[in-house]
Amino acid sequence: MAYLNAVAARDDDTLRMLAAPSFLDRHGGNGIGCYYRRLDLTWVGEPHADSSAYARQVFAVPARYTVEMEESGPESDGERRYDVLVGRNAPSERWRIIDYGNG
Repeated sequence: MAYLNAVAARDDDTLRMLAAPSFLDRHGGNGIGCYYRRLDLTWVGEPHADSSAYARQVFAVPARYTVEMEESGPESDGERRYDVLVGRNAPSERWRIIDYGNG
């Protein structure tokens, strides 16, 4: 998944290009992963139709990865399992990251 690969590479320009502005507003300037020191993508599943208040056409992409946080805090190092939601409002729009949730 390009978004998580960009998180792992700390490629902020790509993160912002792949994420919807509303997602970045809710989750910080670079979205999820901005406090990860390291991310190792371990599995990406098949997309499936989903729904969201943030877009009309939505697919959930299940993903599993491990992270090492920048510093200790409320989240610990370890495995994450999320469905990353990609969406758009019209066929002429690009698919973008609009949200994520427990997968």
